[in-house]
Amino acid sequence: MQNTLSPRAKAHLKANHRLLNPPAESLGEESRKWLELLLNYTPAASQRIGMERAFTAWYDCSPNYFIANRDLRGVLGRAIESVILPFEAL
Repeated sequence: MQNTLSPRAKAHLKANHRLLNPPAESLGEESRKWLELLLNYTPAASQRIGMERAFTAWYDCSPNYFIANRDLRGVLGRAIESVILPFEAL
């Protein structure tokens, strides 16, 4: 993902990559603005976060095996259809 970004975008991503991990709801106002900026750099970043949050919701909220299995198949289907390439270390 970094190979397609401008030098300024790369610097922002590297300096603020920690914002990509916690749930957006747990971030303060300023951190949310930075997260939004990072996610707008590339569709892959936004897709990655969306899939990660969908997986977490599946894991945390599934009441039983059948619903968990159905939802996991949905997440996997979106992952297969996405444009996300393997991630490289920052």
